[in-house]
Parts: sequence; C-alpha cells; structure tokens
Amino acid sequence: MIRPVGGSRRGRGLAQWFRELPPTTRAYVVCCTAMTLLCGLELVSPYSVVLVRPALTQLQLWRLLTNLLWLGPLNLGTLLHFVLLITYSSKMEVWMASTAPVPDRAASQFPYFMAVSMALLNGAGLLLSQPLMSRAVVPMLLFVYCRTRPREIMNFLFGMQIRALHFPWVLLVFHMLLGAPVLCDFIGCTVGHMYVYSTFLKGKHWFDCPAWFCDAHAKVSVQVAAIWNRLAAMVG
Repeated sequence: MIRPVGGSRRGRGLAQWFRELPPTTRAYVVCCTAMTLLCGLELVSPYSVVLVRPALTQLQLWRLLTNLLWLGPLNLGTLLHFVLLITYSSKMEVWMASTAPVPDRAASQFPYFMAVSMALLNGAGLLLSQPLMSRAVVPMLLFVYCRTRPREIMNFLFGMQIRALHFPWVLLVFHMLLGAPVLCDFIGCTVGHMYVYSTFLKGKHWFDCPAWFCDAHAKVSVQVAAIWNRLAAMVG
C-alpha cells in the first residue's frame, strides 16, 4: 500500500508549528478561528457577537468577549489580519515574558496585558460606537512592537523599507488612502501608546501583572494544558 508520506509530513509540520505557538497566542488564535468560521458559515449570527450598547443593557455580556474574537467576513483581508495577529501576538508574548518586571510572573505578563488592553478597547468601542474591536488588536500589538524596537527596519509594499518607529502610522495612512475605515486602527494605536507611555516613559506599573492574576492564570493554564493534551492524544 502506498502511503501519503508528503501529506503526513505536512500534517506533522502544521501540528508542530501549532504546538510551538506561545500558549496565550495559541488559545486566542483558536478562539478567533472558531468564532470567525461560525459567523462566516452562518452558524452564528454576526449581530449576536458584536458590541452594541442596547444588547449590553439586556445583560448580553458575552459580546464583551465575542466582538474581540470575530475577525470579520471570510475574505482576503481577514486572512491577512489573521496572519498579522499570529505573527505579532507571538512576538509580543515571547518578548513580554522575557522582560517581565517580576520574573516569577513572566508567563502571566502577556495575558494580563491583553486583558487590560481588551478592557480598554471595549470601553473605546462603546464610547465611539464601534461594534467590532477585534480589528484594533493587531494595530495595538504592532504599535507596541514597533515602539519597543524603533530602529528596526520593516518591509512594506514591494520592498519599501520603513523604520519601525514610523511603521504603524504609515500603515494607518495607507489604509486611509485605500478608503478603509481607520478608527479601529487609531484606537489600537492609542491603547498601545498607553502601554508604552506608562511603562517606559513614566515608569508606572499599570500593565504589570498582579499576584492575584498570576495565581488565577496558573490555575487556568493547568486546566487548558490538560485539554490540549487530551486533544493531542485524540488526534495523534
């Protein structure tokens, strides 16, 4: 019997790549993928997951989370957004763990940063009537990445090279020229700036992971790891 060796290798390579993603990025990517597919296949109504004030007054609190998970309709733009999300979320999670102010809380630093940032994004979304704040997550991560590496050279459009310090704003202007809505981009950059300003310019500790969050994250991580192990055993 001839076995599909190439396909098997590709499958193992994809599984290995997925396992090597940082844990918070991996969990967020799985949730975003599931929510985007459910909405794209019309198994879930997109209106039931977006952020709207009247629904929150009816205690539909899941929208505070789901609007950060649905990436939008199934198209090329959403796919590009998905790739950028994986890239910069992975990089920022590794970087924040390596530079955490309290080494014992390194694994919880990025999850806490994401939790605080997403709360700020939801607040801005409600204030400015923006129903889908998942579109602000990548600009937020990209802004922090670029401001912590201001001299790094970024490639953009046919090999154009731009310093990381200016890259988020160049990307925002590019979206404006394409006629795309940029309010979510601007909100994401603003939240990213709040992190950079408070942490590096003012020396504040607003985004430092507290002990109670670290303890809660450790307990949840054990349970999630057990689920991943069961799924891996079932698949392979």
